[in-house]
Formats: sequence, structure tokens, C-alpha cells
Amino acid sequence: MCCWTFDPASDRCFCGIFKLQTGSILIGAISFVGVAFSILYKVCTSMYSSYGIVTFIYDVYLLAAAGLLIWAILNKRAMWMIPYLVAQVLGMVGIILIVVILVVGEISLHFFIVDVLQKKMIDAEGGG
Repeated sequence: MCCWTFDPASDRCFCGIFKLQTGSILIGAISFVGVAFSILYKVCTSMYSSYGIVTFIYDVYLLAAAGLLIWAILNKRAMWMIPYLVAQVLGMVGIILIVVILVVGEISLHFFIVDVLQKKMIDAEGGG
């Protein structure tokens, strides 16, 4: 029988596919502590830029989601784990976007610099 809450007899959820209790609490606790340190660091140093503010807002959301994950496991409410999963997906999408922007930016910057240098060399040779 499929369930949306924990099965007290077997400590399983989602039709017995996932065995959640200890490992998930540990993951939630590690996330909670790590994000708390990240927020503390940002408040003390790097929060005062546009990038810092965006990552600070994400970290606050992730902190709340990690706390909710721990609460959901302890209170046997599996649906309350969804905000944590959403936070992880948003984080991965953000990382992918940052990598793409950096790669595209580096490539574009390289071609821009090469173009500018070629124009300067043509101007220096008197050809332009």
C-alpha cells in the first residue's frame, strides 16, 4: 500500500522505496549547519553586493528548508520534505547557470579582446 506518511511498522515511506530516518536527518543536519555558517559568513563579509544578496536569500531559504526537512522526518510527514528538494534543485540550476554564464562570458571576452587587439595592431601599422 502506498503512503504519503511514514509506515510505523517498517519506518519506510513512499511505498517502501526509501528508507529515510537516520540518513535523512543526518543530511538535513549537515545542510542546516553548513548553511548557517554560510549565512554568518555572508552577513560578516560578502552580503553587500548584488551577488551576495541573491546567495544570502537562497541560503536563508535553504536553511528554512533544511530545518523543515528535519522536522518532517521527526514528525513523520513526508510531504514536508518537498521544500528541501526544491531548494536542492534550485541550487543545481543556479550552479549550472553560473557555469554557463562564466563559460560564455570567458569565450565572449576572449573574442572581444582578440578583436580589440587586432584593431589596435591594424591602427598601429597605419592601415586603418
